[in-house]
This record gives sequence, structure tokens and C-alpha cells, in this order.
Amino acid sequence: MTIEDLASQEEKTYVLDLGGIYQSKNLLTVLSAVAQLQKKGWIIQDDHIHSALKQVKAITGLHGRWEILHRSPLLVADVAHNEDGIRQLVEQVSMTAHEQAHIIFGAVKDKDIDTVLSLFQHLLTIILQRHRFPGPCRRRNCCKKPITMG
Repeated sequence: MTIEDLASQEEKTYVLDLGGIYQSKNLLTVLSAVAQLQKKGWIIQDDHIHSALKQVKAITGLHGRWEILHRSPLLVADVAHNEDGIRQLVEQVSMTAHEQAHIIFGAVKDKDIDTVLSLFQHLLTIILQRHRFPGPCRRRNCCKKPITMG
């Protein structure tokens, strides 16, 4: 991913191990945060940034941002959890070659799933996993509600 540094007017290229079109926004946020830390005296060199961005999953344990689990058929995991994230996920799906899209969506009870489902409506199949409680899913607290749209 190539970003132009407005202060220096130079282009910098970064390799990220997290996928998805939304990573460009996340990268800008990371670089802004690093710049603020550097202003406060933190010593963070470019090679530190480049090295860390190449191994975010290993360093943080974060998985599921447009993570390709299988190529044929294409199987992708994404942890989009709010309306903006879902919109970007739908855009990413529309940019990806596929014959069918099957979405398995999980949400806790306090999430507005009607909005999310409306964003997925042009896709073929949705399987919805809705937890009754806002906390972590426990086997006795979960219910499955399959929905077919499209």
C-alpha cells in the first residue's frame, strides 16, 4: 500500500498482513498515532513501523480482517461489527470474483442487525447467529436463526 506523506511530499510503501480495502484508513490512523508518539519523544523508526505492519497478526493475535481461509472455493473471515465496517465488507465482496456469496454473521443482542441485514440484501444467502445476551456466547445462551435473502 502506497501513501503520500503530505509533510515531506514523498511516497512511502507499506506491506500489511491484514487484508481488506479498509486497511488504507487504518494505516493512516496508525501513522498518525506514531507521529504523535514521536512528537512526545518516543523513538519509533521507519523500519520498526514497516516490520510491525508486516506481522500485525503475529504481534497482536488479531485475525479476521478479510482473512482468506481457503482459495477454492473462496472462504474469507471478517470481523466487521458496525455499519461502516459492514458497508466496507460488502464493497470488498463486490470487488471479489465469485459466483455466490454466503455470509455467516454473528452478533450479540444489543446490535442493530436490521441495518446490517439490509446491507447484505443483494447477496444470496445469509446465516445469522444471534446471541441473546450482550456478553460472550455460552452454549445455553445462543440461538440460530437462518435467514435467506435475495
